[in-house]
Order: sequence, then structure tokens, then C-alpha cells
Amino acid sequence: MKQQFKLIQNNFTENKEFIIDGYYRIRTLDSETFELAFLVGGPCGETIVHPQITVKINENEVIGEKLIDMYTTPAKFFSREKNSLEINQALEELIEKFLKSKQLDGD
Repeated sequence: MKQQFKLIQNNFTENKEFIIDGYYRIRTLDSETFELAFLVGGPCGETIVHPQITVKINENEVIGEKLIDMYTTPAKFFSREKNSLEINQALEELIEKFLKSKQLDGD
């Protein structure tokens, strides 16, 4: 997953980029922490995270720390301590979505 994440870092920016079905963005919070977000358009022109996952990168792996999804009902606010399985699954799906949006090979 770390190689896939590097592809995302090299092909996406902190600016929202619209590709087919929504907006894609990666933000750098510090040298080891990033926010990976897929956003959809809201009814008033705003964008809504669907989801946004905060990840930590260490030497060996990419670890999802928290997830926010404001598009679902009810909204989701997950932390690694209580929802690690859900965050892991959502992170894998989001990384795949990013890679497919620009037809990047993540293998």
C-alpha cells in the first residue's frame, strides 16, 4: 500500500481536482501525516468529504488514523482505537478509487 500511496502523492495535490464523479485531494499535515479525501458537490456549491481519511506513514506501512464522512447518514467519525477495521477497509477502497481515477497502476 505504501507504493500506491506514493503514486497518489506524486499525482494529486492539495487543490481539489474534479475527475468524473467527484473531487480528489491530498493534504500534507506534517512529514508523516496526510489527509486523503474524496469530495462530492453539495446542494449549495460546497464540497462534502465522502470520505476523508487521515493517514500516518512510517517506514513500512500506511496507517489510517481517523475517518470523517459527512455525506453518509448518519455522518461517520471513526478513530483507529474504536474502528480500525472500518478505517482499514475504507482506506483500501479510497486508495483504489484515487488510482483508478487517473488510471495509475498501483502494483
